[in-house]
Amino acid sequence: MRADRLIELLLLLQTRTQITAKEAQALFLSLGPALKTSPALSSALKKLLVAIPETFRSEAELAAQAIKVDPTGWSRVGVAKPVFLDDLTAAVVAGNQTQIRYQSKDQQPKKRIVHPLGLVTKRNIWYLIANTNKGMRTFRLDRISFVKTLDQAVDRPKDFDLDEAWQKITTKMDQTWSTFTVRGKVRKHKITPLRWLFGKHLEVVGHEDKNWLNVTIGAYNVESFAAQIAGFGSALILENPPREVVEELQRISTELAEMYG
Repeated sequence: MRADRLIELLLLLQTRTQITAKEAQALFLSLGPALKTSPALSSALKKLLVAIPETFRSEAELAAQAIKVDPTGWSRVGVAKPVFLDDLTAAVVAGNQTQIRYQSKDQQPKKRIVHPLGLVTKRNIWYLIANTNKGMRTFRLDRISFVKTLDQAVDRPKDFDLDEAWQKITTKMDQTWSTFTVRGKVRKHKITPLRWLFGKHLEVVGHEDKNWLNVTIGAYNVESFAAQIAGFGSALILENPPREVVEELQRISTELAEMYG
């Protein structure tokens, strides 16, 4: 069933039964990420927001804005639901400060107090956007080993917008992400999965002919880059790739040939 049709039915049910605070939060939380791409859904949710009791209307609004789905890719792909995803989602919706134990890259785990503002999932890797005593920070959920929700309310900027905040974060990360760039050509029907893998690091720079697109791809790690493009086979042809990339592709092909004969 389409999400906007589901909302319309819920609006009809609203006249006969009373939706609870937890039900409203769960509904807005699950459908919130689709608001940007579905005007009909956004309109239906606004109608439902007016229909629900005012006492928990603000929490329903926060639930709709709590999670963002970023479909573009970096090199990493998450494989499991983070342990503390539900706890941190609840903290964002309720507006509670939270104590976490976080392990930054190449550092020992540290406990810190954060003000959860929103969550983003990018290729199944989850990130917490939060205020701290040192300004707004981003935390990967798979590096969090402890969560305790506190009674104190978060310091939430009045003009905070999760989409805008994430855009600034990804722009900054993109500027320092690529360590080498390769040129090549890809068959047109493969440009969508290639763009999904590399996101902003993929640029179409021209048309080879009606079947091929000329592209440049930014990458930061030889092993992960080779693993990502190996599956495209002859549909992606690199132009003068770094020797290390060629060697890694040869290693992958030899290993697969030996394994599957």
